Amino acid sequence: MARYKLVRKYHPGHRAGDKPRWPTADDWKTIEKVSMYLERSRLNDYVYLIDKKSRWIRINLMGGIFRGIGLAIGFSLLGAVAFLVLQQVVTLNLPLISDFIAELLNLVEQSRRIRP
Repeated sequence: MARYKLVRKYHPGHRAGDKPRWPTADDWKTIEKVSMYLERSRLNDYVYLIDKKSRWIRINLMGGIFRGIGLAIGFSLLGAVAFLVLQQVVTLNLPLISDFIAELLNLVEQSRRIRP
């Protein structure tokens, strides 16, 4: 159930001289569903967050910093694992793959000798 009690009031959508139209039970069920959806979406918290500019900036700044750190750590770990896997492939002495990797390593070594 919704946190707030819905009170039936006069329906404002009628014209002068018309009999007032009261919301039906189906209308109230729909209103209850919308009310529950809005409470579950925590729209109030979002509006509070947007209203405080300094808090919004602080949260986004910290999120960006931590994403950058996580990206650096993740990339380093992935690179280290890839390097270890390539070393193992070379030691397995597979015909095509090992030759390709050995040639690639030779090119890297040659480029290191050229550039001090």
